[in-house]
Amino acid sequence: MRPIWYAGTCDSLLAKVKAWHERYGQGQVHSTRQFLDFDGKIVNKPTKMIHTIAFIKQEIDNLVVFTNYYCKDLSLKVEVLAVADQWNREGKLLPGGLKKISLAFFPEHVEAIYQLISKARRDYLSGGSVEEKIQEAKDSGKDLFEI
Repeated sequence: MRPIWYAGTCDSLLAKVKAWHERYGQGQVHSTRQFLDFDGKIVNKPTKMIHTIAFIKQEIDNLVVFTNYYCKDLSLKVEVLAVADQWNREGKLLPGGLKKISLAFFPEHVEAIYQLISKARRDYLSGGSVEEKIQEAKDSGKDLFEI
């Protein structure tokens, strides 16, 4: 069954993830890796950046649900579950049930999280994906274009 998009909570989650995605390069460096420069010199380039973002419990829960439903990458699922565990164990408590947690992700994973939450939003606005609509029509015994 497709996860439910809750209008207020999921919209704020999407806004936070979009801001995280757009400002990824402005975070603090978490880890680096050595690469060859065009001049043949070895330079350290950042591979992960740290961002501190405040979430409420429902946003973290929805992030886990959307990741489990839409994502096929196991390493990303494990990272998101670690974020949920981190939210439960630590984090600076703020008014309104918000907790600030530090997230260190690869840029590809931030992009994937943004894409899957955007897909969840598109599915919510369209009433589901095309594949789901086809499956629902088959399950109900109707022809594909029958109303």
